[in-house]
Amino acid sequence: MDKILFLGNNLHVDTMINIAKEKGIYTIVTDNLSVEDSPVKKLADEAWDISVTDLDELETAARKAEVTAVLCGASEVCMQANRDLCKRLDLPFYVSDKAWDIVNDKLRFKEECEKFGVPVPKNFKLDMDFSKEDLAAVEYPVVVKPADGCSSIGMHICYNEEELIAGYKDAYEKSDAKKVVLEKYYSGEETSLLFCYVDGEPVCIETGDVLGDKKNGKPFLFGGNYTKHQELFEDKFVNSLKNLFKDLGCVAGTGSVQFIFEGDDFAALEMNYRLPGAKTMSSDFMCRRMIEYATGVKVKKRMLLIPFLQFKRQMHIVSGQIQGSLLRLRE
Repeated sequence: MDKILFLGNNLHVDTMINIAKEKGIYTIVTDNLSVEDSPVKKLADEAWDISVTDLDELETAARKAEVTAVLCGASEVCMQANRDLCKRLDLPFYVSDKAWDIVNDKLRFKEECEKFGVPVPKNFKLDMDFSKEDLAAVEYPVVVKPADGCSSIGMHICYNEEELIAGYKDAYEKSDAKKVVLEKYYSGEETSLLFCYVDGEPVCIETGDVLGDKKNGKPFLFGGNYTKHQELFEDKFVNSLKNLFKDLGCVAGTGSVQFIFEGDDFAALEMNYRLPGAKTMSSDFMCRRMIEYATGVKVKKRMLLIPFLQFKRQMHIVSGQIQGSLLRLRE
């Protein structure tokens, strides 16, 4: 019998547990939280109180329980533990080593984008010496952030030299790798493209724009299919992104690429190679693909996509109406 060990009480774990149990797969959840603070433990067949970062104890327990797959939801900490534990147990993990290294380094990801013709924000040279020549070459406003950061930790928008030096020092301090990104700041609209990689081929399953104001803690949300820039992406960047994903070795799992627009200028900001940080109309589809890959189930891509794309066409009508209403409200 297949046994999946789920790490942590994070987004999408509940969906994956329900799908796994529907398929007759034994489910285990582990973290160092109580059942009250980790409610997914109630859904699973078995629950452990081992922290996701205690790899030695997890490895011992997983071998004893004869775990056949390890998965997690939308959590950077759990993703790292998922990868490390899979390597110890010689179990499949959908992110290749190359993709892991590049996606988790914003500077390397920008280089990868440039290699395949995907536009990125203009870079500016700077280091902790803060030379007069480097500072004089900066064109404000700029954004500074740790190259290996996430969740906007250590990120600063800078409009002058004083703000830049302070922001750069903070970003450097918060970077484990001591690498900092300094680039042009775009104040426009953000767009995300969500992909599912099916047997090595990327399938764009959702696109959407940010609706509302994301800055200064004001409310915002991502609109559902489709982004108003859909035609631009399909005409100019489908092949570039496919080649980028192929070079990264994206054969399974889900990932998203975030773009930002400012007038006619636009650029790719970053890529997340994990389940998204919100539940969407494609969540069930994505979670099923994650479980299939982790448990070694092979399914023909055509058989997967036909019912999903039919569902997408139906939902496009609804989401278009909702998005139009939200845009009118914003006006």
